[in-house]
Amino acid sequence: MGSVTERSVGRWRLTVDGPPDPVTGRRRQRTRTVAATNRSEALRALAKFASEVEEPRAEGGSATVKDTCEAWLAHAAPDLSPNTAREFRGSLERYVYPSPLAARPISKVKTRDLDVFYRRLLETGGRDGRPLSPATVRKVHTVLSLVFGQAVRWEQLTRNPAAAASPPKAHGGELIPPTPEQVRLLIETASGAEDGTLWGTYLLVAATTGRRRGELCGLRWCEVDLGRAVASIFRVVKLGEGNELIVAPFPKSPRGEGTISLDEGTVEALRGLRTWQQERAEFFATRLVPDAYVFSQEIDGSRPLHPQVVTHRFGRLRRSVGLGNVRLHDLRHFTATQLLAAGFGVTAVAGRLGNSPGVLLGRYAHFVHSQDQDQAAHMGGLMGQGER
Repeated sequence: MGSVTERSVGRWRLTVDGPPDPVTGRRRQRTRTVAATNRSEALRALAKFASEVEEPRAEGGSATVKDTCEAWLAHAAPDLSPNTAREFRGSLERYVYPSPLAARPISKVKTRDLDVFYRRLLETGGRDGRPLSPATVRKVHTVLSLVFGQAVRWEQLTRNPAAAASPPKAHGGELIPPTPEQVRLLIETASGAEDGTLWGTYLLVAATTGRRRGELCGLRWCEVDLGRAVASIFRVVKLGEGNELIVAPFPKSPRGEGTISLDEGTVEALRGLRTWQQERAEFFATRLVPDAYVFSQEIDGSRPLHPQVVTHRFGRLRRSVGLGNVRLHDLRHFTATQLLAAGFGVTAVAGRLGNSPGVLLGRYAHFVHSQDQDQAAHMGGLMGQGER
């Protein structure tokens, strides 16, 4: 149970072993000095002290912020996608662990400490002491909120200090997708490369379908029906630990799964890609595997394009044509905004992109609002408002 030591006449030192720290697993001894007239009275005080220590208490013990972050990462990893886990760890390793906050006992962290930390990141948290963007600081806040929230559930804390913190507001700039002329320039330039049949077709399919990078990388020929001009999205290529490829059976969202239609030009480009792949395989005395990927650099189509290779290749392409501000993901924005501007409904556009109507509406609200103004003018015209 513990020990009792008489320190002086009438003063006794009580020592008991506390419960294991929920993160480090180490036990800490708890001590208390009490007044007692004899040893029997001191032992009764010891029994009461031991019962208090054994009761569950919201206390971080000796665990530091870094200890708890690492424990949370290990605990949460099975429920996170590899990309998300990698992003969370990157935020912690780049911005939290090098700071004094990392070595502080988690039980001592207050909301004000986090606000001071966020302010320092904003001012000097970037590379070479440069300012860090508000959006990046908010990502750090998101991770710390999850860590401290778990610490509350682990009874290390009684409250989450991040819940009341004030991270900077991330003011997103106006979305400016590429124009049709710019997209055509990118596709034409990619098509003119040595392996342009592959890369030009990839960009064309990305622009006409609006699908995500990983979903296109995971598309197989057995899921494309060129006769019916449809393609079925059933899987997505993700990056695991060490950037190895993981072909997951479901896309990012359940709404992403399904069949989408292909326009005539895209179908013809895919026919050309299929023929090019078959002729290339025959030249090397082999053939495409039965479940060959549509976009593959392998002779037999057995492995999908690596998503990072796609991004790096696109980066070189955009710089070569003077469009350094256009990202690969902007092709998805291009599809969404062009369809919305053409008058297609939010639900229909969301279905084509594999998104929820709510998310689509929030992301492209200003485009939908411009349509609403046109609708208002149209209805006013019907009622004779324009004649006054």
